[in-house]
Amino acid sequence: MEIFTPRSEFHLELVQKLYEQNIPYEARFLSDERIQMEITQPYSMIDIADEYADQVEPMIRDLEKEKPVEATPPTKFNSSYLTWGLVAYALIATVLCAKYYYQSGEALVDPNFDLRWNASSTQLSYYKKSNGELVFRHFDQDYDWVYERLETYQSGIIIERYLDANSDGFYEESINYDVDGQYTGKWLDRNGDTYYDYGEIVLENADTIRLVDQNGNGVFERLQP
Repeated sequence: MEIFTPRSEFHLELVQKLYEQNIPYEARFLSDERIQMEITQPYSMIDIADEYADQVEPMIRDLEKEKPVEATPPTKFNSSYLTWGLVAYALIATVLCAKYYYQSGEALVDPNFDLRWNASSTQLSYYKKSNGELVFRHFDQDYDWVYERLETYQSGIIIERYLDANSDGFYEESINYDVDGQYTGKWLDRNGDTYYDYGEIVLENADTIRLVDQNGNGVFERLQP
């Protein structure tokens, strides 16, 4: 049988009577009266073998004259606000820790490249594991997880650059370079429809070919000298 005591005095008196009658028991404390704001949970639970029920029940009846004993399992404290608060705190902490973990480089594992952030965590560089050569650089100057600039390198020399000036995730400008890092052309999306509507190609003789998409259908209609 299980006895739930409502307060410490009841617990002590019952334990004393059980001790005097040589009745074995097990006690488990369920709450601390000093921090109870409401009487919503018993002070303790005392477990006694059913064979001693005839001896124990008169003891309980005597003690109940002061204050009845709850014979039901303890009621859980209503802590919904606390629970949701802890959940929100845990989610925020998880997001912040994940971002720090990501930016620290510990989470950046790639079979082909070593990924490294700079000291301010605004530039992410990719290096070949085979020879340590720089291949890519990604730039996020405002910490919004949108890269405003992407760069591609070959033999340590830049060959391509993409620019996203408004941080909308679409690169409005693509710039190309030759094997020596010299400018060879670019493509622009001037109206923000995600299609390039202007292009430049620098020929080997330094002449420049200019292409224009006047109606914005994704096809170049006009060739400018």
